[in-house]
Amino acid sequence: MFKWEKLGRIYNPLDFENRSPWMNEFSQAPCTLVFDEFVRVFFGSRPVRDENGQYVTYTSFVDLNRKDLFKIEKIAQKPVMELGKKGAFDEFGIYPLSVIKKMMNCGRIMQDGPAVSPCHLMLA
Repeated sequence: MFKWEKLGRIYNPLDFENRSPWMNEFSQAPCTLVFDEFVRVFFGSRPVRDENGQYVTYTSFVDLNRKDLFKIEKIAQKPVMELGKKGAFDEFGIYPLSVIKKMMNCGRIMQDGPAVSPCHLMLA
């Protein structure tokens, strides 16, 4: 049986004074892609609540050094995806619950699958 060893927190947006407003709080629902030199951790992040006390969620990422996962190499400068239009399934954002790396033309992000299952991102 696999045994977990708790090592501590790696990233919290509140630890960075110059963070972007859309990445004000939270790093929820992390999922990873492993590259040769780094590990990209995607997560849901939130700006402050709106005037109605509601949140939206932006998909973001941090890149961790593959040899030292406590060393942050890069923090996203903009959301991976913008919020959807009013009335769309992603009007309030999505969590990056599963991320798939496609080997060719790596870099552009698109949604994969039907609107009823919006939480799959693919690097295409």
